[in-house]
Amino acid sequence: MGVLNSSEQQISNLLFRYARLMDGAEFEAIAAMFDRATYAGIRSDQLLGILRSTIRLHDGKMGTRHVTSNLEIDLDDDGNGALVRSYFTVFQQLPDFPFQPIVAGHYEDRVARDDAGWYFTERKIEMTSMGDLSHHLTYQP
Repeated sequence: MGVLNSSEQQISNLLFRYARLMDGAEFEAIAAMFDRATYAGIRSDQLLGILRSTIRLHDGKMGTRHVTSNLEIDLDDDGNGALVRSYFTVFQQLPDFPFQPIVAGHYEDRVARDDAGWYFTERKIEMTSMGDLSHHLTYQP
């Protein structure tokens, strides 16, 4: 198995895919990524509705860039699961909202793999720094 196909790279790509889909407001695809997982304590069957009702869209877009960094991947002994810790920073820019970081924190993910590849089994989210979320969320955390 080459470096680009290593478990660590495939797991990293899973986290990066989430960020890309979130920036694209592809809520159905995000919900599908967590169909075998809990997301911040939310069951997968509730996730799509929560995303749709809590995230503000501006002409169908969020105007965000989710940046995931500082990945620590600890593979289970059998190689079929892992604990992944990472940082996130979300930037936002809209026509009436200047480019700025709006939230940062860290994820703690459990992932597993089967014949189809790696998937989430649990995502914990802790927001550690918050800026102006008024253009991003329908509520104030």
